[in-house]
Amino acid sequence: MSTQPLAVAIFSINILRDSDCGIRFSNDAPYLAHVSEDVSIGHLVLTLVVNGSSNDVTFRLEPTSVPFYVDSVDSSARVRVLNTLDADSQDQYTFNVIATPNDVSCDNPPQTSVTILVDDVNEFSPLVTPSI
Repeated sequence: MSTQPLAVAIFSINILRDSDCGIRFSNDAPYLAHVSEDVSIGHLVLTLVVNGSSNDVTFRLEPTSVPFYVDSVDSSARVRVLNTLDADSQDQYTFNVIATPNDVSCDNPPQTSVTILVDDVNEFSPLVTPSI
């Protein structure tokens, strides 16, 4: 008596990590940007892009107490200045940008770290008087 299989099934399984939900930031390394303290409210500081199976993504910042906000355009997050910056008070901000796909249930969305360095501007230009 021989033992031969009755049926053979071939299938593939695609397992997504809980942390990426089918999308991921195009740059795995932390992001770093410089911005001058004298830029206007709404100034674009940095654009981040996610790649993957969804183009319908909502972005948010954590913590929300930073003087920046993010607006979403397709699969891009644009980090903009929310409040007046002052390098003398604080010259560095670090926060996370979190990307949540709107068309997929996602318990642990991908996130990336962003550091923005605020460059000081001389508020008191020296006065030069011509010698007589």
